[in-house]
Amino acid sequence: MRLSIVLVFISNLLFAQDTLDLKLSGLVDVDDERYGYVIDIQIVDSVVFGYSLMTGEHMPATKSKITGSYNPLNELLAIKEVEVVKKEVLGDSDEFCFLHSSLSPAFRNNIKTFTGSFIGYLADGSQCATGQVDLLTEEEIRNAMKTISRSKKETTKINLSDNEEFDIIVNDENLIIELWDAGIYDGDIVSLFVNKIKVVDNLTLTKERKIIPVKLLSGLNKIVLKAENKGRYNPNSSKIKINGIENIYEITNTVKENNKTIITVMCN
Repeated sequence: MRLSIVLVFISNLLFAQDTLDLKLSGLVDVDDERYGYVIDIQIVDSVVFGYSLMTGEHMPATKSKITGSYNPLNELLAIKEVEVVKKEVLGDSDEFCFLHSSLSPAFRNNIKTFTGSFIGYLADGSQCATGQVDLLTEEEIRNAMKTISRSKKETTKINLSDNEEFDIIVNDENLIIELWDAGIYDGDIVSLFVNKIKVVDNLTLTKERKIIPVKLLSGLNKIVLKAENKGRYNPNSSKIKINGIENIYEITNTVKENNKTIITVMCN
């Protein structure tokens, strides 16, 4: 079984003496099936510990403990899942495939990434998967945001309501999404899916914009925003700003609880 991961950094690197906090998120590809994957770790004196979260359309969310090491000289990051700490449905943990990965910095098309191979192991030590890991650092995300802010683009404003759809064409697989409350702050909660992968889970919207880097597939992509509640004032209201290569799309969503809006993105 071939397994590959595409991950992107989505949080700050916080330094406190010899402590480094990292949060990474992205996708796991298993035989053409895609799963959401988040790693939230802390590094203290080169020792790594924390958790991973894997989700998918046809699987429950699974949280696992992570251990490993980090070499600040060559930035080599070695991580491995060692224990399932939360699983939403009953099942045999002996059948869970624990990811072990060793990542090092590399440059691809002048973009710094962290890349390396990984192997998945069952609890009995037998191998269950192999593949490749690619990470995008927060620095590259900031650079992308600066490039977007400097570029002269037209802003297209769209209004969507219950189960409405809108189509967008972009020329780059790397997309930056911004998500925030569109109206009075009243506790609106949303979830965001990209190609059926939950990339934002039950986020309470505020005026502060959440920055979400997304890596698209070539061809059609589906971005779905689901209203998890109606907030204090019905309906659930939110705004999504999508920065493409040639245009900026600012989409206002006003939907009832448990309804959604759908954005189809064609990536050339």
